[in-house]
Amino acid sequence: MQYQLMKLDNNIEEQTKSLFEFILEKGDITELANPRTLVEDWHSGAIKIFVAKENNEIKAVKVILVIKDPIYAMKYHLIESLAVGINDQGFNAYVESALDMYR
Repeated sequence: MQYQLMKLDNNIEEQTKSLFEFILEKGDITELANPRTLVEDWHSGAIKIFVAKENNEIKAVKVILVIKDPIYAMKYHLIESLAVGINDQGFNAYVESALDMYR
């Protein structure tokens, strides 16, 4: 299994399409109440999208909202807003490790 933080590239339409297709297939359509906001927040860095892939196919997605504390410098609040797909311990550990910089 391969884990990664999805970063926007020149093919944002294809990235977004594959992400939404997976979420809608494995999750609940209400979890994508406002797809435009999700893409805008992804682009601005307000959310981090992590994926687990096997043979270049998405197996799990986690979307984490990163909120900078308005009072304390260098303090962030992390909110897991979406978790869809397999529950893989390696994937969970990868996401936690990647978010350590915000703790």
